[in-house]
Amino acid sequence: MGQGCSNTCSQLCAKFSRNKVIPLVTVEEKDEPEVDIKFKKYQSSLDYLFKTIEENYMLLRYFQMFDVLMLITHSKASHPLTTDISTEDAKVIIKPYLEELDKADFVSIIENKIIKNNLVISILNDDEDVAKIFKEYMLELYDSLLMARIDNHKRKFPGVKVKKGSIKTIKKLYVYPIPFLFTSSTNKSKIEFIFNLLCNSNRLLVKNQEFNDFIFFLFMVAATCNLRAIKNTSSKFPTKLSSISSEEYVEKTDAFEVNDIIRLRDLFVEGFFKDKDILGKKDYDQKFLNDEFSWIFSPNGIRANLELHNDVKSQEEKQSAEIEK
Repeated sequence: MGQGCSNTCSQLCAKFSRNKVIPLVTVEEKDEPEVDIKFKKYQSSLDYLFKTIEENYMLLRYFQMFDVLMLITHSKASHPLTTDISTEDAKVIIKPYLEELDKADFVSIIENKIIKNNLVISILNDDEDVAKIFKEYMLELYDSLLMARIDNHKRKFPGVKVKKGSIKTIKKLYVYPIPFLFTSSTNKSKIEFIFNLLCNSNRLLVKNQEFNDFIFFLFMVAATCNLRAIKNTSSKFPTKLSSISSEEYVEKTDAFEVNDIIRLRDLFVEGFFKDKDILGKKDYDQKFLNDEFSWIFSPNGIRANLELHNDVKSQEEKQSAEIEK
């Protein structure tokens, strides 16, 4: 890679890596290309609603995950909202991923580092519609995440009133699922990323609020926030995207309600840690020796499991109703 700063995300990432500014992951040099871990493919009956955007307009797929993660991590930081953390956990505000990312900086990343990237420009070949739709979708996704963040905040602090307009930004931790799910990256790199991001100073992964929040917003980006962003974007580009009617939106999002996300998040966290509160790197890696938890690495896998567990919930409710009769 070239020396110094340039317009390409890969060179920018390399510059940060050389300066060792917040190293998210330590990568060892190897003579041979790294062999990725292969997991099963997942499919949801609702994937058709996401297919057009994710396959035809997702410019992030031309980037490596860590390139985009670096752009987010090293964007201008706002101070964390102190109401989001308890007094005894106040020390966590020094963590870069708990800094806030405002919409203006998010837009700057999308416009100046993604859309105006030389590789993207050459691929688009003056097709402005793709860039416009991608940008609009990303802005809608940010707004949708902000709504989810406000709702999540209210659930965490039910007795605390949130003044309208008081929460205007999103923690970087909540934005990380976007490159995690939609960039070009290996399963192995995703496994390493989660551990290195959330482990403590003793290299242990703790079952705590930060881990819960990352999984929650990972599921929201794959499903609920994603579909809301697609619906709003499609209404602005009716000749390019199939619109989703309000009736269809309500019907199809039945499996993607926030309560369903929370329920699946809790099931995943409890199943992942089982009877432990802490995992070392070896125990953590063993969790991904089969397909039991691999579904979190793709939006299709997350949606498929949301749909599966929603079906199970519906069957349980039906059986319960019949017993009561």
